[in-house]
Amino acid sequence: MYRPETVREILYKSGEKFGDRCAFIFLDGDGRKIEISFRQLKSDVISLALALLREKGAPEKAAIISCNRYEWCVSYLACLSAGIVAVPVDRELSGEDIKDILDFAGVKTVLCDGKAKQKLSGERDFISFDEDEAGFCGLIRRGEALRKEGFTLENRIDPDALAVLLFTSGTTGNSKGVMLSNRNLCSDLYLVSENITLTSCDRSLSLLPLHHTYETIAFLMMLYCGGSIAFCGGIRYLSKSFQLFSPTVFVTVPLILEKLHERLMGEIEKKGLRQKLRLATLVSTAMSEEKKKRLFDDIHQFFGGRLRTFVVGAAPLQSSAAQDFEAFGFRVIIGYGLTECSPIVICNSINDTTPDTVGRPLKEVQVKIDAPDEKGVGEILVKGPMVMLGYYNNEKATNEVFRDGWFCTGDLGYADKSGRYRISGRCKNVIVTRNGKNIYPEELEYRLNKSPYISESLVFGEKGDIVSCEIVPDEEAIKSKLKKTVLSEEEAKALINEVVRAVNRHLPSYKRIKKVTVRRDGFDKTTTHKIKRKY
Repeated sequence: MYRPETVREILYKSGEKFGDRCAFIFLDGDGRKIEISFRQLKSDVISLALALLREKGAPEKAAIISCNRYEWCVSYLACLSAGIVAVPVDRELSGEDIKDILDFAGVKTVLCDGKAKQKLSGERDFISFDEDEAGFCGLIRRGEALRKEGFTLENRIDPDALAVLLFTSGTTGNSKGVMLSNRNLCSDLYLVSENITLTSCDRSLSLLPLHHTYETIAFLMMLYCGGSIAFCGGIRYLSKSFQLFSPTVFVTVPLILEKLHERLMGEIEKKGLRQKLRLATLVSTAMSEEKKKRLFDDIHQFFGGRLRTFVVGAAPLQSSAAQDFEAFGFRVIIGYGLTECSPIVICNSINDTTPDTVGRPLKEVQVKIDAPDEKGVGEILVKGPMVMLGYYNNEKATNEVFRDGWFCTGDLGYADKSGRYRISGRCKNVIVTRNGKNIYPEELEYRLNKSPYISESLVFGEKGDIVSCEIVPDEEAIKSKLKKTVLSEEEAKALINEVVRAVNRHLPSYKRIKKVTVRRDGFDKTTTHKIKRKY
């Protein structure tokens, strides 16, 4: 595969090479399947880019705000092809928060859906995906007319200039504007593609929000390899989307994959096949991928029959879920990255998956552990061509995260003897006891969340050495365990406390959870399903 320098180069080469092959597939408002070819995609992007340059006065920046849809992708590609800085914004933010981002970034042009437009007001140039002549479709038609008049995209794209401005969701503190270049993005997708082999026969199912680099890089990788992208309308449509679109790749986060695993295990339990499944998974370890697929055909059919790879990131994944899916004949590729790194820097490969690690650094990525403790755990520092240009209009924050040319991730981890990395938690989250011991909340949460009776947990330090946690129970699992149709608060607390005591028995005394709060409502989360920490 060639090594691109700009996203426009990928668009042009894929448009020529893959022509009439399907690039996007989705349902329209009437529930009909719509397919868009690479040729049509290239045409739409060039037309929109020309219209933005000629009719809209070549804005310096343009925000993109909507759910995952074809128009979002065309807008993103058009901005990068025209040399306009794309500013993807989380559509779930309040109107006030979106306005603050647009004002801070100096954005006047907004490509968006109707819901996002309703949240905003003021003197901005709105290009609505849901309006015809006055909106997105009309602008593309006017761009097509410009092309017929002989206008072309002749402007040079500097691969090292600011191309995308992303505002981190920020599980703690205020978000910052991450500045990424074309070279950042293209370097990352090129290096990741060496670990995750994709071809023009592949199809990804797009569920995670496109304003995150994690899903954006997945969409760009499919464009690069000639595969297709199917849009899932939301998590409640996930099962239906697997059947409708038969993807081969699903990029997701641990919470979603664990829920899918729980659902499958629940169905198997109901049918009384748990023991039979366990025996089958033991036998399958020596089988080829094809034999595993035949053995677990029902599970493969649940995912549409063609799925072979889960790509997982953003948080630790329960090893039991990863191991089961591997036994069923799927590949589970776990990686590590940050928005500031476009985003992936460490990743398992298709032929070397280890469910309890995030794998090895990508080629051209240097990683070191800063100030390791007695167990080798320290802050992860990285260097590589995908590391951001800096934070927008925030020299102080930029200087704080760069040290002697190394980007300081703020994440804690270590490398094992084989050179594979394991993530321990966030520097800001670490609990330091009075005798100098470090406790990583993420490690304890991982242990707690292994229990089928715990839906979510949040561990934090309180009053010195007290390790506290808040837990959301899985009430249906507890009802099933206790053989009850109605669950009292006391019964839920009793079983949760039993789980915590079991976890504590395997921990050194200084790590043991001493205070437990059971809550019925879930935690507030970011759009990539990370819990927003308030402690």
